[in-house]
Amino acid sequence: MQRVQAAGVLTNAPLPPIAPSLGDPPAPNRGGKGGGADAADGAVPCRIAAADGEAGAPHPQPRCPDASGAAGAAAGGGAEMDGAAAEGAEGTELGDEANGSAHWHVVRCVTYVRGRLLSSVEHLTPELLRSLGRMMGRVTAALAGWLPPALALAACGRSDWHPEAGCEVLRRLVPDLSTFDQERRSMLLHVADELERAAPRLASPGVPRQVCHADANDDNCVVSDDGRTVVGLIDYGDLAIMPRAGYQEVVPLGADELALLPLLLRGRLAQSLAMGAASVAADPGNAAYLMQTQRPGWRVIRLLTPGSVLPEEGLLQLLVEASRS
Repeated sequence: MQRVQAAGVLTNAPLPPIAPSLGDPPAPNRGGKGGGADAADGAVPCRIAAADGEAGAPHPQPRCPDASGAAGAAAGGGAEMDGAAAEGAEGTELGDEANGSAHWHVVRCVTYVRGRLLSSVEHLTPELLRSLGRMMGRVTAALAGWLPPALALAACGRSDWHPEAGCEVLRRLVPDLSTFDQERRSMLLHVADELERAAPRLASPGVPRQVCHADANDDNCVVSDDGRTVVGLIDYGDLAIMPRAGYQEVVPLGADELALLPLLLRGRLAQSLAMGAASVAADPGNAAYLMQTQRPGWRVIRLLTPGSVLPEEGLLQLLVEASRS
């Protein structure tokens, strides 16, 4: 997983927004000067204050996503800022923040994972999918027993993505989704009925909960350059306390958890399909991104519908056998 540290960056100018990239990270300026290639490239002399409050060495402007967006994400990280004006690159004095000529930025620093997104892989081989399961199992095992106060507080409420909320979300959204024909609306509302009937089983002691990544979609999974192995998982912004998912090789599930697995898969797909379509109605300009999972989502939810290909018991047996192959 990524190691995250908050840091403060003091510069003479606001950091411009720079699009994030999965390419090679930029080489740092080790010359200790503000001129040269870095200055010509638009680098801004700066001083970085680490989260422990110790000021780091002068460094050219970090090549990072929009600092204003990162600030909100890292603000809770407890970074301590040195309020005094600092020396920038050699011969360059940073401005005085008291009169507004210097700018503090809170950024989030993460380790770099080389690779590309799973969504860029055209053919998903069994080997690749098994490596995805192993990666998710490792993440689930690593998060077990960890309960930060913010998530404990959030668990008192209910997110629309929680399986327990699936019935209410589907019944609220689906009837008004004109983009779905009657057959599709009926399919999603049937899943809502299934989730309602399964509520006592979801709340049973045999279905333990823990902190989960909760958003391992194909734009959050990093694969090796050759596209054969999942090597990383990004975007932990949707961490939630939920039932464990099925990565049987690494995190063996109990009988009650396994019995619910096909329904939990259908429920998550139904929520994704309904909430994606509702988001498009509210924000048509973002339709390309929001609808990119709709076509495969409908295909898979039909395959997971009992009686479409296999009965519920057959679906579960197939899933377990696939995890052990």
